[in-house]
Amino acid sequence: MNFYFITLFPDELRSFFQKGIIGKAVDAGIIRPHFINLRDFAINRYGQVDDPPFGGKKGMLIRVDVLYNAITSVPDYKSAAIFSTCPKGDILSQSTVSSIQNNYSSLIILSGYYEGFDDRIYTLLPIQRFSIGNVILSSGDPAAIALAESVARLVPGVIGDPDCISEDSHVSGLLEHPQYAPPRVFQNLPVPDILLSGHHKNIASWKRQQSLGTSLLLQPQLLADVHLSQEDKALLTDFLKE
Repeated sequence: MNFYFITLFPDELRSFFQKGIIGKAVDAGIIRPHFINLRDFAINRYGQVDDPPFGGKKGMLIRVDVLYNAITSVPDYKSAAIFSTCPKGDILSQSTVSSIQNNYSSLIILSGYYEGFDDRIYTLLPIQRFSIGNVILSSGDPAAIALAESVARLVPGVIGDPDCISEDSHVSGLLEHPQYAPPRVFQNLPVPDILLSGHHKNIASWKRQQSLGTSLLLQPQLLADVHLSQEDKALLTDFLKE
């Protein structure tokens, strides 16, 4: 899969793709990151890419001509998914990430800066806005990386064992169950006996129950979109009793 980042700081984004499983996937040619510097499309020799907005609002906007030229420089940009970091966008979700990975082979990500973009860019091109939460950042680069990594993890071959993904929080629609590793007891806190039992069916049932219960306690809205079987309801009832 191709990832095209349109940014003012290509070197900072490039470093992310040089480490860990993402770096290995790049070395193997499974994912291919490309970095497009907005300054390459500046309107003058001083590297200008922004201007004050009309109407008197303070701050600067990325110019529509600069941004349009940068996006359309991407090969086959018309067939790519185009996303921009923007507080007006929907909160990024796993379903959106899965849809991108399933339906596109190229993703263009626009990092927002200053007061954002001239709004005409959203009329000219099919750009989807997204946000990583109701927080203020100095630039959209961290959000751009968040989108890219979440999509890259789903590309076949990036994660060696697909089961490592299938049980992740939000992939199943629920939060993941609690997990434990050695030592078996630490400061009088033991690992739950069920996980040491070797009884795979009981362990699977416990994990499902904990996933349901954790979701109910921490993010109850998730249960509204999950079909609960009679067994799920019984597990949830027992969880609440405990």
